[in-house]
Amino acid sequence: MIKYIEIKNFRCFNKTKAKGFTKINLIGGKNNSGKTALLEALLLMGEPSLENIIHLLRFRNIDLDFVQALPQKGWDSFFFLEEDTIDTSLFFGATDNKIRETILKRTKDYNYDLLIEDLESTTKDEHFINHITDILPDDAKLTSILSVKASEQDKEIVDHELIASKKGIVTKREKAGYNFFNTHFIPTGLKLKSSELAQRYDKAQLQGNDISLLEAFKIIDNTIEDIESFNIGHHALYVKRKGQKFMPLSLYGDAMNKVANIILSIIGNESNIILIDEIENGIHHENQETFWKMLFDLANKYNVQVFATSHSAEMIEAFKNVVLQHNLEAEGTYFELLRHPKTNEIIMQKLSAPVLENKINHNRPMRGE
Repeated sequence: MIKYIEIKNFRCFNKTKAKGFTKINLIGGKNNSGKTALLEALLLMGEPSLENIIHLLRFRNIDLDFVQALPQKGWDSFFFLEEDTIDTSLFFGATDNKIRETILKRTKDYNYDLLIEDLESTTKDEHFINHITDILPDDAKLTSILSVKASEQDKEIVDHELIASKKGIVTKREKAGYNFFNTHFIPTGLKLKSSELAQRYDKAQLQGNDISLLEAFKIIDNTIEDIESFNIGHHALYVKRKGQKFMPLSLYGDAMNKVANIILSIIGNESNIILIDEIENGIHHENQETFWKMLFDLANKYNVQVFATSHSAEMIEAFKNVVLQHNLEAEGTYFELLRHPKTNEIIMQKLSAPVLENKINHNRPMRGE
């Protein structure tokens, strides 16, 4: 479980530190305060991979065609103020007392001959070397390289590169992929395919854990009485309301898809860490406390750490109420993202549940206002 983090030169973060993370961590802040960027940093801390770099580009609606068209600008969005002279450092410590770090480095100038020589010394795959040679122009200004490196206890265990030019994008891996933690990111607006949800549900059903999803759906809609997966044309989840026939889950709106994604990620024990952006979406304020209590119970049962963001005052207050009513201060923590009044740096301020309650009761800012 992650206990503290330090983020340098990533997205909107110049230098930010935070500690005291618990089982469930809620991060509140205004729009464009860095909440999503924080989850993205946590994703790269847990799983420092080229695949996640590409996922994060797509989550931000940056297509690989753009990277290929403008390779010198392709990786800019990962760096604070698009500063290419300073590496991104994502540093964190966990309950196992091991120190880990993910580093992103951007290279816009390279020596063509040295790069090919390095390739030939690290791989005997002539097809791969020829493929990279084909996309590399002689003019280094038409190419950029994003390096992803990760270390544990100062020992480098990940060393990957994404090489982009106008002719294409290729990956170069000098060490095998490695995950510090299995990490599942649920961005705002992400809608999983019906077949993927159905496959996860089948796995949960085989393990005897499917009842948790039904209970979660009943929090959203108390008329739901059953869930099944059917392979009729394609594999999908079906939901049955009282007095009605089974209908595809896709007909029930995006909120149900997101709730299914959250719950199945936890009960399938697929992840050590779940990252949920704008957790309040689709959950009516009358059901928010019940939903939080269920998340606490499931996170403890399956030993999962949750980081969730919200700018909803109602969702934050519901979180606070559950923590205080059920004596969960050791398991649930609220962090406020705000700007330092002098330096304008983003800071993460940990607020205990009693302090958060005091702010809410006296109508004081608690979301970085």
